[in-house]
Amino acid sequence: MQKKYIILLILFFCVVLSFYIIKQKNNNNLNIKENRDIKVSTQSEISLNDNKIVVTIKNIGLDNVSFGLEYEIQILNNGRWEFFYKDETVDSIGIYLEKGESYDQIINLNKSINWEIDGTYRIIKKINENQYISNEFNLIP
Repeated sequence: MQKKYIILLILFFCVVLSFYIIKQKNNNNLNIKENRDIKVSTQSEISLNDNKIVVTIKNIGLDNVSFGLEYEIQILNNGRWEFFYKDETVDSIGIYLEKGESYDQIINLNKSINWEIDGTYRIIKKINENQYISNEFNLIP
């Protein structure tokens, strides 16, 4: 009888562990925090007819800020952020902003992607090697 409980306990542990691993593998919740030293913004509403998103990153802190052109776009689905698109062809260029400087990055909307009109998206940028910042936008017809 005690053997059955041990086997059931081990089986339960394996099931819980497998759900945890699957959740971690599909987790798109990067460590995105509000950063008082960096401000990122886009248009709040973007039309597919515009063909582009302008992402403005401004250093409002005291230290220099570094980042690249890489970005990721996520979509809000049932209250959770999910991976939507990442341009793998972006050049690997380092950009450095001193205090008070800003940079506008133009991201072309790829028409071959199945964008969801009236969807809520966010663009994510990696800053200073270990931080992520984001800004939400809505796609309108």
